[in-house]
Amino acid sequence: TGIDVSSNDSLFVVAGGRSSSVVFNAEGGDESILADNSRSYESFSKFSPNGKYILHDDNFSVQLIRLSDNKCLLTIDSISMFTEHRFSPDGAFIISGGNKKVKIWSVATQELITSVTVETSYPENIEMSSNSKYLLCFDNNKSRLLVWETATGKLVKTISELNYASFVENGQELRLVHADGKITTLLIEGDKETIIAR
Repeated sequence: TGIDVSSNDSLFVVAGGRSSSVVFNAEGGDESILADNSRSYESFSKFSPNGKYILHDDNFSVQLIRLSDNKCLLTIDSISMFTEHRFSPDGAFIISGGNKKVKIWSVATQELITSVTVETSYPENIEMSSNSKYLLCFDNNKSRLLVWETATGKLVKTISELNYASFVENGQELRLVHADGKITTLLIEGDKETIIAR
């Protein structure tokens, strides 16, 4: 069971029993059932950043639902209950990770854009840069960070011995916490690394 609120606070969605998702209008109390099936007692739903779509996940599949007409535009099968699904920061893409794969779909066209392979069974900390140009995840089998170009799936960075990593807000740099405790920023296009703290 989970609750999410749209970016303008006008709608909220409740995902719960029997994998149903119900969207409520915060002002008028109107409600709309978006997804309802009996395959799982656990589910979650998440608004897109612009509030126009919802991802509804019931551990078997995830559905992209358009709120204007409650239409399911895309269904992505979940390979396992550990598959992770989310919107990109700008809402243009759906990111899916699980079973040694990270995949990216276009929200506008519902087409698969990129599919990349990692050695770990369940890629973790999957994140897309704010400009949607890069994708990162941790490969826990080898304790390393992998960074790809979103459009091509080309691997552009491999960094080992890290405790944590994320994109800097500009989408052009990585913020890294190294195993020795040092914190740095690193330009993705190039190798300029700046120490923030030791």
